[in-house]
Amino acid sequence: MSDTPPSSDTPRPNGLAVIAIYVDDLEPALAFYRDLLGFVVTGEMPPGRLLMLGDLQLYLEPGRAARSLEDATALAGAETSMCLLCDGVLALRAHLEAAGARLVGEAMGDGDSFAMFRVADPAGNLIELAGKP
Repeated sequence: MSDTPPSSDTPRPNGLAVIAIYVDDLEPALAFYRDLLGFVVTGEMPPGRLLMLGDLQLYLEPGRAARSLEDATALAGAETSMCLLCDGVLALRAHLEAAGARLVGEAMGDGDSFAMFRVADPAGNLIELAGKP
């Protein structure tokens, strides 16, 4: 890699279009993202679905192998994961736990100013939720 910045006429990405989440089974993934996290289904793009949460757009694509919770836990910090911002992080964690979501590790935080935790979706993809406790 060069330390020289690309010239101004070099095309570069200028934003994020969509985050693709690969899942084994579309219906449990839709239920997780829609019902537990509050995403809204906005359209179909076969074989998957498009979802929105604020300005964040996800594409859930089925047909991939699921990960076990042990696999998801082993991958924590070793792969890209999505981090969603949230006020009331600890209340959301309690809600997800009561709903039977697969929590990964314990909640971490810094007193009254910051908390975060990880959860695996039904296919074993890691999601971090962070913000005010």
